[in-house]
Amino acid sequence: MIKRLFIFSLFTIFLNSCKNNELSGTWMLAFDYEIAEPIKNSSYHSYTILTFNLDELTRIEISSDGEEKIITKNFKRNSDKIFLLDNYNKTVQEEFKVKFLSADSIIISNLYGASNKGFVRLPDELINNDSLINIKNETYSRKINNRTDTIEFFNNGVYKSSSFNVINSKKEKTKLKWKRIKFNGFDILHLDYFNPYFVVGAKDRNVKLRDHLNQQEVFFEHISID
Repeated sequence: MIKRLFIFSLFTIFLNSCKNNELSGTWMLAFDYEIAEPIKNSSYHSYTILTFNLDELTRIEISSDGEEKIITKNFKRNSDKIFLLDNYNKTVQEEFKVKFLSADSIIISNLYGASNKGFVRLPDELINNDSLINIKNETYSRKINNRTDTIEFFNNGVYKSSSFNVINSKKEKTKLKWKRIKFNGFDILHLDYFNPYFVVGAKDRNVKLRDHLNQQEVFFEHISID
């Protein structure tokens, strides 16, 4: 009897491991069904990233001004339901439902009280293996919306664009913020009012990036300032 229970326990652990492996990886919010449009078209550029690793779920919330909030919880999966556990006593704190899951996309409902949200898996090709890429206090040109833009990155987390400005209610230019966010090998460049860029490489001080939500490559061509 004890042997049977032991074998059953091992089988249960094996099944849960297989189910969790389907989720394993890092996912970025791409479609919010509450506003019924892709995140890339939203005027409010906040985004959510989920990383499933074995029995841990890490949720990263990045606000529109680049502030990040990171929460890690243990989880268990039962069919299409995922239960988030208290990190101490392992009791269920929250649950949400996986409504669709494929190799590169997932739709989740009731995630932290929100309606259906669609995520896309971040491929390994977006991982940046060059830790020496530095854009601080540098100036670049980039092609955006069929025009050339000059962008300067200042040391205090502010950037200036030659073709993009935001005017506040006092008719003053709003300071545009930038931030590098690194995790799990991914290197995200957050720019106010733009989709997140993934830094994927550099050559001769020029930086190669990818706008994953739009499936576009972007190049920052370095400009030397004498």
